[in-house]
Amino acid sequence: MKGKGCIIGKVPVQKKHLAVFFAFVLALFGLCLLLPGGNQFPGSSALLQKAAEGLTSYDLILRLDDGADTLAISQTVDYRNDTGDALSTL
Repeated sequence: MKGKGCIIGKVPVQKKHLAVFFAFVLALFGLCLLLPGGNQFPGSSALLQKAAEGLTSYDLILRLDDGADTLAISQTVDYRNDTGDALSTL
């Protein structure tokens, strides 16, 4: 393979191994995406949805007024304290 047009013959052995490894990983990743179901993720289960109920949530409302060049932001945080301790700050 060592010839005038061959790039691999000019690369040190360690870099060749690294290049072959990355090519293998990339090919394996591509194969996983091509297989049926390889690019699908499972939906959340009813148990997971129930566990997430009442957890901390954040709502942001942003209002941009182009005429006045202002941005008004309001934020609402719903926090569920599971520690049992009284908190003075969030």
